Amino acid sequence: MEEEPKWLWEDVDYNKYQDNFKNWTSGNENIDEFIQQSQLDALHCKQFLEWIPFEKFQNITYIAEGGFGKIHSAKWSEGHIEYWDIKKKKWHRHSWGEYVLKSLNNSTDICSDFLNEVI
Repeated sequence: MEEEPKWLWEDVDYNKYQDNFKNWTSGNENIDEFIQQSQLDALHCKQFLEWIPFEKFQNITYIAEGGFGKIHSAKWSEGHIEYWDIKKKKWHRHSWGEYVLKSLNNSTDICSDFLNEVI
């Protein structure tokens, strides 16, 4: 019988994930800390955020103007994390999902209202 995938962080190498913090940045310290804290606080792989560089998105389509900036839909070839594959010791992702992108008009002044809207 095939082993069920694990959703909880108990099987994930925390140190390896935390060591990866230095390998990415949004370019904004507040956003980076917000994303990193979501990863450290998560009890489930669907509870944390990831920084995805804009270049990784395809088929970007304008939807509307939001309270903080523009809203677009886009495809992402890698896709979001679905679960930790115990046997392969890596994340299993949902490829080519469609996602909503929210831009921030004044990205130098990140407010908690914008960050709370994201989650």
